[in-house]
Amino acid sequence: MRKVSEIDRIVGRNIRICRTKAGLSLTELGKAVGKTFQQLQKYETGTNRISASTLYIMAQTLNVSPLAFYAGLKTGKNSGSSIVDLVDDRYAVRLITAFSDVNDIAIRRSVVELLESIAANK
Repeated sequence: MRKVSEIDRIVGRNIRICRTKAGLSLTELGKAVGKTFQQLQKYETGTNRISASTLYIMAQTLNVSPLAFYAGLKTGKNSGSSIVDLVDDRYAVRLITAFSDVNDIAIRRSVVELLESIAANK
């Protein structure tokens, strides 16, 4: 039995982020790519590896580049973390998705200032 690699976890996390942003359940994405709910769950946790063809079909289904699944991987010896590392939380994904739907810059600024104020008063 192989150990789960950090790459498998990152790819799985990014699949979950893209699926959530697209508004699809595990079952819906599974049907679209010909996999079961359980299999997708294993992909998203990094328990099982994903074939290149399945990644490609998922990317098409979710309307993203296959490279989106590799966001956050360090590309060099001294690379820093990506902001993607911060969205390994379903609430963060919901927050980012909702925030991206707000077009009014004044409202965006107010939301950021509110969250900064809350964070400063932990």
